[in-house]
Amino acid sequence: LYRYRLGDVVRVIGFFNASPQLAYVCRQNVFLTVYIAKNTEEDLQLAVNEAVEELKRHDAKVDLIDFMSFADLSSSPGHYM
Repeated sequence: LYRYRLGDVVRVIGFFNASPQLAYVCRQNVFLTVYIAKNTEEDLQLAVNEAVEELKRHDAKVDLIDFMSFADLSSSPGHYM
């Protein structure tokens, strides 16, 4: 559990012997904010997963390994990158 922080939300997806196998869901109380909109990390994860599935529907060979996001305020309105 060294990868997780106190407050991380995880899901038990199975067991290996007596040890639970965990899947990371999101961090609790983490918000991405551009202007007034507040989006949770879970919202961002769902959007990224949907984008990957859309690419796969168009025969793209895509594997999601990791991602990051930041607020790009260089144009108006700001948006996430």
